[in-house]
Amino acid sequence: MFTNRIRASIGLALLGGAVSVSYGGASKGPRCDLDWRGQGATIVKLGGEVMVSQSPFVSATRGMRVENGGRVMVLDESFAVVAYDDGCWHEMGPNSMLTIEDVSPCCAPPPVAAAAPVPEAAGVFPVWPIPAAIGAIAGGVVWANNRDDDTPPSQRPPISQ
Repeated sequence: MFTNRIRASIGLALLGGAVSVSYGGASKGPRCDLDWRGQGATIVKLGGEVMVSQSPFVSATRGMRVENGGRVMVLDESFAVVAYDDGCWHEMGPNSMLTIEDVSPCCAPPPVAAAAPVPEAAGVFPVWPIPAAIGAIAGGVVWANNRDDDTPPSQRPPISQ
C-alpha cells in the first residue's frame, strides 16, 4: 500500500513536470502576432568590445537597455546577443551593427531579391539567337542532304502499292 502511494506521487510529479515543460515551451520565442511598435531590446550576453549608441557610442554592459532606434555595434573578435521585447533573440557576430526597430529580425519578412536586369531593357541586343539560328540552318542542311543509304534514286526499286 505504501509503495503504491510512492509510485502514485512520483507519477503525478512527473506528469506535472511534463505538463509545465510543455506549457512553458509553448510561450517561448517571438510573438510576431502582436503590435510591437516602439519596442526596445536588452543586451543579454556579450564578449569583447560592444558599443551602444547613446549620443555618442558608449561601451555596452550585460543587461543594458537599447530603445527603439538605438544601435548596437560589435567590433573585431567580439559578439553580442540582443533580446527584443517580442521574445526574439538575435546573435551578432564580429564587425556587425544592429538597429533596434519596430519589427525584430525574427518577425521581419524575408528580403525580396531584386530581379536581374533584362538585356533588352538595357538597350543591349542578346546574341544567343544568332548562334541558335546558324546551328538550326546548318542542322537542316545536313539533315536534308543525309540519306539512309548511298543508293542513287534511279537504281532504287519501285515502291509497290
